[in-house]
Amino acid sequence: MPARRGAPYGPSMSTTTTTPAPTVDHLGGPATLPSDMLEAFRSRAADHDRDGTFPHADLADLRSVGWLGAAAPVDAGGLGLDLARLAAEQRRLARYAPATALATCMHHYWVGLAADLRPAGLPLAERMLGWVASGEVLASGHGEVGNDIPVNLSTTRAERVSGGYRLHGRKHFGSLGPVWDRLGFHAMDTTDPLAPVVVHGFVPRTTPGVTVVETWDAHGMRATESHDTVLDGAFVPDDDILCVVPAGPSDNPAVGAMLVWALTLIANVYLGVAERAFELAVDSATSRTSIAIPRATFAHHPLVQRQVASMHLELDAAAATLDRLADVDGRCRPRAGLGAQGAVGEVAGHDVGPGGRRPRVRGRRRIVVPPGHRDRAAVARRARRPLPPRDRRVHPRDDR
Repeated sequence: MPARRGAPYGPSMSTTTTTPAPTVDHLGGPATLPSDMLEAFRSRAADHDRDGTFPHADLADLRSVGWLGAAAPVDAGGLGLDLARLAAEQRRLARYAPATALATCMHHYWVGLAADLRPAGLPLAERMLGWVASGEVLASGHGEVGNDIPVNLSTTRAERVSGGYRLHGRKHFGSLGPVWDRLGFHAMDTTDPLAPVVVHGFVPRTTPGVTVVETWDAHGMRATESHDTVLDGAFVPDDDILCVVPAGPSDNPAVGAMLVWALTLIANVYLGVAERAFELAVDSATSRTSIAIPRATFAHHPLVQRQVASMHLELDAAAATLDRLADVDGRCRPRAGLGAQGAVGEVAGHDVGPGGRRPRVRGRRRIVVPPGHRDRAAVARRARRPLPPRDRRVHPRDDR
């Protein structure tokens, strides 16, 4: 029997196709963000990533469709999206412009929190929705040096004074650095060393003592312009305080809702990055050739097929986890925050995830970062947690 020629490594992956830009999101509802707008975002993403510049045009386009009020109730001038629907669209946005998706999550989670707390009659919730309706951008001020338990503890000092608090500290990872109007912060009041409290609230950018320092020069997420914010005695009136809770893990509804909205949205952005990485991996494998594979592509290589299959399985599990989390979040928000933290780790933390495997499938081109790709890889890797090295006993050279 003559030897079979043309496919020495087994069946091709040619039946695997990339997913076109959807007109419906993965939940089956109509896509809110226009596909042509997203394509324009993608065309600009590489330049913003290379230059480390904020995508102002993206933000303007999102404003034009009311996206900054996506989570706000309709009667407050918003689109009325719940967490599940907003998470689905942020995931979709991440496939086109990762930095834009990640940065805007920091605004959306505050808006979602306000929408959740409004029915309880919290005065600040109504004011927050008013800020958003007037066009203000809300940012996250939780990152700090020397504090690996953000939200629960703080290295920023809250000094109790007449009528409010003065803040002393420095915040890092302030996404939306060039454009935010109010910074959602947390700081610690240790007046009673036996019963320290964490103060949550908002401080306007124009407050004396608030300075945005342009420090952002990262390998990835460059377009988020996540600059530092120095708080040098900035005064925050009591009216702008969200809550004051005992230091440590909190079951306060405001803190719980914040964690659920923030972590669920951020995890969905990481998943969108991974989905795009998967598309690129398959596209590369079906076109990349080698003299060792006569008349065929790397899609015929069994180790590549194994990697792609593993990526698909992990993406499927991650999507199911996040969809379920977003769907049931309203049933127990304070405790759900812990589930959201776990979901972020599962989706973005594994060394064997799609963001890590795609460069192996792409081969030599992993060394030279293609336009618009560096941000995707770095965003995915930022969320990784330390894991033991992979077991290489079966295929010791499968990462070439």
